[in-house]
Amino acid sequence: MNVFDQPSKPVSFGVTEAHRRVKNLLGSRNKFLCGDTLTIADYMGAVILAGGECIGEQYRAYPNIARWLGQMKSLRNWQSVNAMFYQFMVDPNKGKSFVGL
Repeated sequence: MNVFDQPSKPVSFGVTEAHRRVKNLLGSRNKFLCGDTLTIADYMGAVILAGGECIGEQYRAYPNIARWLGQMKSLRNWQSVNAMFYQFMVDPNKGKSFVGL
């Protein structure tokens, strides 16, 4: 019997624990998600979290994530690759009120 034949168990924890895990996701010592080397995980995660900019989310409650996302946005091609996203998704929503994290 291999691991794929066994039923999986759901992982469950409270909101407080979830917040702690998110805050610690990027230890202050890590430049990127997987250490000091830029990986595909950084690109995928940045695209997902950048979606929060549509509603003005700045991740202030998560300083390591805000730092990392800022670092990703400072990459040489970030602006040119994401220009349409900012033009059609972020800019039209600036100043509107949304519920954040």
